Amino acid sequence: MEETAILRPEGTPASISPMLHRPSQKSLAIFSILTVIAIGFGVLFRHRHIGNRHEDTEGLTPLSFAATDRILILAPHPDDEILGCGGVIRHAVEHHIPVRIVFLTYGDFNEWSFALNQKHPVLKAEAVMAMAEARRNEAISAAAELGLSATNLVFLGYPDGGTMKLWLNLYDTRKPYRHPLTKATAVPYPNAFRPGAPYKGAEIIRDLRAIFAEFLPTKVFVSHPADLHPDHKALYLFTNVVLWEMEGGAAREIYPYLVHFKDWPPQRGVRPEASLMPPSRSTLDTSWCIYTLDSAAVTLKRKALDRHATQTAAAGRYLYSFVRRNELFGDVVSIQLSPEHSVVDESTGELSSWDRELSTENRARMVGIEKREIALEKGRLSITLILTRPVAMLTGMSLYIFGQRTDRPFEQMPRLHIRLGATQHQVTDRGRPLPSNIITLVRSARKVKLTLPLNMLQQPERVFVGCRTYVGALPVDAAMWRIIDLPRGGTAEGGSPNGETIP
Repeated sequence: MEETAILRPEGTPASISPMLHRPSQKSLAIFSILTVIAIGFGVLFRHRHIGNRHEDTEGLTPLSFAATDRILILAPHPDDEILGCGGVIRHAVEHHIPVRIVFLTYGDFNEWSFALNQKHPVLKAEAVMAMAEARRNEAISAAAELGLSATNLVFLGYPDGGTMKLWLNLYDTRKPYRHPLTKATAVPYPNAFRPGAPYKGAEIIRDLRAIFAEFLPTKVFVSHPADLHPDHKALYLFTNVVLWEMEGGAAREIYPYLVHFKDWPPQRGVRPEASLMPPSRSTLDTSWCIYTLDSAAVTLKRKALDRHATQTAAAGRYLYSFVRRNELFGDVVSIQLSPEHSVVDESTGELSSWDRELSTENRARMVGIEKREIALEKGRLSITLILTRPVAMLTGMSLYIFGQRTDRPFEQMPRLHIRLGATQHQVTDRGRPLPSNIITLVRSARKVKLTLPLNMLQQPERVFVGCRTYVGALPVDAAMWRIIDLPRGGTAEGGSPNGETIP
């Protein structure tokens, strides 16, 4: 055997060099003791770290329930009800609190999970609807794990992935939305809440009104407006329309839950001992509260999530990140405008994942939204957008302003869409073109200020404001939709430029 050379520091006597090559029993014993101590400190630090995470939740308001509560859970897709509210559902069942779960869609656009489940692409409309029925059955099984019967579940059947378009194009004059996979233009499922309901935003509002009027919830759990999934954003907006109508403009207990957000939850996978903390970004402008689960509830929540097998097989590591020792809820703080007063809103969105699909040249054109300033100036609504870079050729921006009043249906109120290009802009109301000079628009390099008379929105009591930027036809950034409460009365100054109210 070839002898291995022993490297030793310069000046080390050759007589002691074997000690570097062959440790003594005493050295091994000391090394073992030090290793045990190090491991002990590591375990102690780990538990202390977890303990600190738990202590962080102490600053969040605990969610409590009353015996008189009636809990309505609104889920964009089957599995969202467990991710966001599995513990709440179990609490309601154990304490005999009435609970109803309403699913906006059947989840019929998750092609990736369908392909994994069937071992081949699912392309035919009949096969897609069969997988949607499978997701419905999974939701029924998940509810059963928590002690809830199928009679407490409602499936609306609107198009998965298409409900934000229904929100933006709410008016009845447009043709119904066409589902890209099922090819349906109306609810195609015979076991849905209202089979045959056209794929239009007004139909979603109609269904929610009927459900709210029949169930009369005291607490409403719904997807969060900052969620990056368009169906989650849309359901929050539709829900707010109906809640505000029912309450005559008064506040209501609403508990939004977040599911899709950049780099969140952190440290994904099964971590039942960990806490679910709010995203680190403070710009969500959200007041958070928590519901704490005991170990038995955590176990039941995981069993319920297991029932959504088509989804856990496709994205289990992500989905199981929500099986933790608490559930997290938080509504966005409403913007209260008063005359001659402005509010700076920094609750901007995250840049879209579409940027991965863009060429280097187009990525360089990406325009993001840094913040918005909203003001009321002599009966005119002013919205100023601060951008990450100037709007250039092949880029664009859409600004949406929808009004609401308590004395008329939301569907009949004006809904303005202002589309801005590099040099020009277009204005439409419910798809009907309006003169571009009906609004005042001032641009600078990275700043766009838009001013419009509130008469254009039929003197609303509050407005919904949304903004998106594009490269070509691809969405790049979307500032979170905000609801702005306006003072009642005293805002009629400054009509439309021709002195008329836009019908």
